[in-house]
Amino acid sequence: PILPGSRAGDRGAREGDRERELGVALTADILEKYDKNLSRVRLRLLVTMIVHHMLLDRQNALVDELHGLAEVRTPLPHSHHTLTFVL
Repeated sequence: PILPGSRAGDRGAREGDRERELGVALTADILEKYDKNLSRVRLRLLVTMIVHHMLLDRQNALVDELHGLAEVRTPLPHSHHTLTFVL
């Protein structure tokens, strides 16, 4: 049987692959444009900063989406519902 956690793990692996592909594409694009003017250290720093900003934007979008789910009290996927007792 396929467990929900294994699907989430597969999805995480695919997202990691996409991020690596994005990093490779960005590196190739930046190398074409800036390699003559930048040292390797500065080039690596530039690529790292660009990827960091893209991932931060993605993280912020996910946080906003989670806040929206919480406001309408939508259960999160694969979550276990818990009972809350008010005394």
